[in-house]
Amino acid sequence: QVVWLVISIETYGITRKFKKIYALFDTFYPRERILQAKNRSKSPEEELRSILEGVIRFKWEDREMAVIIHQEMALQSPRLKKILQYTQPVWQRVREVLEDGKKQGKFHFHSLDHTLLVIMGAVLFAGANQNQNLLINTESINVDDIVSDTLNLIFDGLMN
Repeated sequence: QVVWLVISIETYGITRKFKKIYALFDTFYPRERILQAKNRSKSPEEELRSILEGVIRFKWEDREMAVIIHQEMALQSPRLKKILQYTQPVWQRVREVLEDGKKQGKFHFHSLDHTLLVIMGAVLFAGANQNQNLLINTESINVDDIVSDTLNLIFDGLMN
């Protein structure tokens, strides 16, 4: 019985911890700011640029929350379903904008799924792993440069 009591206490503590994390996401995850309604009146290029810039800035300016998202995705944890409630609408909109841009002849790619995955990789996973830092020669990372370089890479690929 003592073992079950300890397990129950641990489970209760972990559950409370993750409720706090979800409360932080409710408060600070910038989904609405990234998906602002005014973006939808823009061209596919402008809307995609705005959404991706918002995601990149969030990732680099709020590292702790970005690390939580990355870890939950990488570990395929039981909490992933809840985390995806915050992130999935953003990536669903990116998918829709890519599709609209292709229909309008603005974006050029063969596979929507593959293109979305490549964009997600460029935006989300660059710099997410400490081992990658062994390849980096710069001491400080300027978020504006990261945004510019990442968006230039993505749009060079989409529009050529």
